[in-house]
Amino acid sequence: MRSVYFAPRWLSQPPAKGPLGPLAKGPANKGRPEAAGHPVHVGQRAREGPYGRRLRLTGHRRGPMSADLSDILAEEHREIFGFLQALATERHDRFPLAHRLIDALASHTAAEQQVLYPGMRDIVPGGTEMANRAQIEHQAMRAALITLEDSHPGQSEFEDALVTLRAELEAHVPVEENEILPALRAVIGTDKMEELGALYNQIKENIPSGLQGLPADLPTPQFRPW
Repeated sequence: MRSVYFAPRWLSQPPAKGPLGPLAKGPANKGRPEAAGHPVHVGQRAREGPYGRRLRLTGHRRGPMSADLSDILAEEHREIFGFLQALATERHDRFPLAHRLIDALASHTAAEQQVLYPGMRDIVPGGTEMANRAQIEHQAMRAALITLEDSHPGQSEFEDALVTLRAELEAHVPVEENEILPALRAVIGTDKMEELGALYNQIKENIPSGLQGLPADLPTPQFRPW
């Protein structure tokens, strides 16, 4: 049996009339069957998944099924900042803390690449520019994560990487939470944000730990029908 990603049907239907397509709220979308999944792929390595291995989206989802994408990402942002704060104040056990930070931020970034940014590019007016800007910020974070993984607490490279990560996140997170996610919600509505949250959790469960979860170059994927 093939293992493929599944997205809600509304993510992969042909665009409807108008600039916002089938995700726009309004009478045209009343009664649309949302529950059935439709298989989609990301990039050229779809049959193996974007990380070079077959992925099967089964098992338990993280978090409450009713939590929408905004809630999930905000919770993860708080967790990531918590690791940064602990690394700034703790003098012991900083090496395992650093690797927990790497795991959290790498998987968060990889899942956003498959759910949030494609949605912004596909259906939000001006969303491509916002997604591209956010992705550039993630590239800077990825470089800092590599440095963090290759260094040790107390080394200047390690401490500088933490400073860079905090600065990048303090610039990135408010824009994502206060501009990007509200812009997406304004187009698709709360119910669809919950569907995206469920999809995000499914995908994240299958992302490898650490920097292995991030491709060498962060992609610009689009959801497409199989």
